[in-house]
Amino acid sequence: MSTNPYVAPRSTLVAPPSTATGVPFYVVSARKFTWLFIATMGHYGIYWFYRNWHLYRQYSGSRIWPVARAIFAVFFVHSLFALVKDALAEEGKMSWHARRHAALMVVLMLLSFLVDKLASESVGPPQLVWLLIPLFALQAFVWRKAQVIINVSCHDPDGQSNDRFTAANFFWMALGALYWALFLVGASATL
Repeated sequence: MSTNPYVAPRSTLVAPPSTATGVPFYVVSARKFTWLFIATMGHYGIYWFYRNWHLYRQYSGSRIWPVARAIFAVFFVHSLFALVKDALAEEGKMSWHARRHAALMVVLMLLSFLVDKLASESVGPPQLVWLLIPLFALQAFVWRKAQVIINVSCHDPDGQSNDRFTAANFFWMALGALYWALFLVGASATL
């Protein structure tokens, strides 16, 4: 120990041993993911990002805040997919263009937000709101592909460990059906 009170104490700075248990990412079957994503009009994506970051935090011991990473997913999708790509590489599994996939997701999220904002502010033709449906379908396809890859990285390619619908899933799908009904009623007014 130093006698100088102005010197910082010395300690060994090494990472703690890994306590990794379980799966590093959120496993869900492609069928269940697709139903929940479409039925909730994409809002399931917020939960999806939260679960992925929450499980990764538990698995790795990283000091991250999953809630913020889910809310601001557009800023964190690249880092999540880089981690998934690393997990695939460690296992010697399929190669994946994670950066390209993440960039496509970001572009689709921003484009959907822009079209929604323009339509809600009455900028452009009122029929612009109908462009959201094909954009949403494309988003669902791209996110579903990401989920399949995450499942492969977690040794559950079909997502069998999370294939059944729960009461909470049905509740959120029912709420999403109301949201879809409101959207379609509002959008049909533009015709």
